[in-house]
Amino acid sequence: MNRIAAAVGLVVATNAMGQEARVIQIPSHPTYGQLIPKTMSGDGRVVVGWADYGSRVVPLLWTVDGEIEVLTGGPSSFRMGSASVCSYDGSIVAGSGTDYYGHQIAYRWVRGGGVTLLRGLPGQKDLHSATAISDDGLIVAGDVYLEVQPILWSGAYWTAQSGTVSVPGIPGGATSRAIGGMSADGSTMIGTLYGGVPFAWRSDTGSFIVPLPGAQFSNASGLTVTSNGDAIFGTAGTHSPGSTPAFTWNPDTGTSALPGIGEQPRMSIRAATADGRISAGQVHANSSPPYGDSSAVVYTLGAGTQFLADILRGYGLDYERTDLGNCTDISGDGRTIMGKDGVHPYWVVILPAPEAADYNVDRAVDFLDMADFVDCYTGNSILPVSSADMDGDGAVDFFDYDEFVRRFE
Repeated sequence: MNRIAAAVGLVVATNAMGQEARVIQIPSHPTYGQLIPKTMSGDGRVVVGWADYGSRVVPLLWTVDGEIEVLTGGPSSFRMGSASVCSYDGSIVAGSGTDYYGHQIAYRWVRGGGVTLLRGLPGQKDLHSATAISDDGLIVAGDVYLEVQPILWSGAYWTAQSGTVSVPGIPGGATSRAIGGMSADGSTMIGTLYGGVPFAWRSDTGSFIVPLPGAQFSNASGLTVTSNGDAIFGTAGTHSPGSTPAFTWNPDTGTSALPGIGEQPRMSIRAATADGRISAGQVHANSSPPYGDSSAVVYTLGAGTQFLADILRGYGLDYERTDLGNCTDISGDGRTIMGKDGVHPYWVVILPAPEAADYNVDRAVDFLDMADFVDCYTGNSILPVSSADMDGDGAVDFFDYDEFVRRFE
């Protein structure tokens, strides 16, 4: 295993409370070159991706503030390629590679436990790609290759017990094309149907189309789902200049468009926290082609949509808005944000923890936190009611209200 210590492009600022905000450049491997990050672990400590090394794709893992390593293992006839997703703690990684015959197949790498090729049981297709994984790393989703025209791929997931299982599309409607995300336990999966319509599948109720904000919106991308699977964030394609295609949906309050910022209304969302209270993406300089430079943004209930650079200025770091081009992932607690473009090709930003009573995450504790919490608690927010689960017991009840008041006092 090839490892090096990485401490590259680090910028640190400390606010008046002694908490640090940091910007860290994602490093290159000394042999294989730049780590091209694909995703980040839920705890924000691990980044996985790959390097393009000539005609090879080399899977890499970087521990923030630590080491960068090459993922190895598996049969000698199998060449590991991209590393695409990882478990909550980053100890299990899934991606795809090629077997002896040159066929693409997904793999599952376990730290200290080797590599498993995600083959189907007898009569099943092999998992072709890895695009989502459960927090414990035991369920991997992606697609299977059907070799049926005009549909080539169908969304599917793999477990050691079930092999590969197709995720159904809409009864009497379109087939699922690929899975783009899943809940922590894998019981909810999200993706797109052929034609680009977003859908969700739940193990207990089946598949349904995710409503988009308005008839003018079409293809969806960047879909992400909260930890318990009840809120979906993403970007809806549109042909309307000046529109805001970022959206969120939950079964409690339906679909809501997320606002852009100032004169840059065209926003894309790429990631959200475990409880949905923070989401991140980018805005473009222009609302119609050519879109121009992008700037990373963060959305919260209390602050609305803000440039990530402006947030860092609040902690004493001097960045221009285009210095951080695009948020691509966010940790479960929202403290670590991964992105690309700007002053570094790829980067992570680590923010101080908000105060416990700062429910709407605007870096101030005031009556607005109480108002936003109550709105969510009573089902009158764009967030699902589950986002008011302050004690983390999986139920929203009086104990959560009591917990919020305790923090607020």
